Amino acid sequence: MGILLPLVFALLQEPGAEAPPRPAPAVAREERALLALQALEERYLRTPPPAEREAALAVLLRAREEMAALAAAWPGTAASFRARLHEATLDLRFLGRREEGLRLLEETWQEIEARGLRFPKVAGWNQAALGLDIAREWIRSGQPDRARPYLARVAAGGTPEAETARRLLQTLGRPRARPGDPWPVLRVAGPDGRDGELAPREDESLLLVATASWSRPAREVLRELARHPPEGVRIVAVVLDRAPDRARRQAEADGLPFPLVGPRDAEGRDLAGLLGLDRVPLLLLVGPDGRVRARAGSLKDLGEALPRAGEGD
Repeated sequence: MGILLPLVFALLQEPGAEAPPRPAPAVAREERALLALQALEERYLRTPPPAEREAALAVLLRAREEMAALAAAWPGTAASFRARLHEATLDLRFLGRREEGLRLLEETWQEIEARGLRFPKVAGWNQAALGLDIAREWIRSGQPDRARPYLARVAAGGTPEAETARRLLQTLGRPRARPGDPWPVLRVAGPDGRDGELAPREDESLLLVATASWSRPAREVLRELARHPPEGVRIVAVVLDRAPDRARRQAEADGLPFPLVGPRDAEGRDLAGLLGLDRVPLLLLVGPDGRVRARAGSLKDLGEALPRAGEGD
């Protein structure tokens, strides 16, 4: 059971651009709060989870309670925000508490906005990534209009996530490629120099993974596919970055054996729009018959549609 993943966001709180330097007592308080949180992370997030499901669930619930207590004890600190993000992640990913997790994410966003705080990007998290997470949850809940304000705020910024937010805004409300829909044959030229047809082949399915250099979950999906490749499936990573060099360097560092393409096809059409992008990562499985078999946001969500090498031995 893939629980208790290393969720170390390592947020470092800084004052707003015009805020006066914080006095020494405030700095000391911040440091004490971070030390307390690091102790919790060491106990719950950086140790192997119990093998038994019930024992693991008990650990998750206890971790959430202690994270909530720490967040309440150190309000306004980076440790408090970070603990609340851990709470929300536990709710959304492992405990099935979508409403509670989404409420925590929105409250954290609103407090950051109200305080005029800014967070440097560390270990794959920043306020823009938080905005995309909130938007993604609203889209998954079937309420894209609730996602628009967050996407618009992120799109207006200068972060790497801004381009993805703009693409999501463009594709909200458009028809999405759904199971049973035909998939068009596309000509593509990838940033890795490989090009060809983006279509399934005889007796071989096609798995498209929409990814971006800033998305740690997407990178983990690609790494998992490289470690455990599906049988009879050709994998292609669709890069959403406007300048895909960073994604190519990441793929080389991770030793990914499959090609990268995008963000447009050979005719200049936006691949995100053709996919009906509504999340990152997005996985779209096309069968040998040229029809979409499944779309999901994770390998787990694809379920039995994606056979894995070695399964059933």
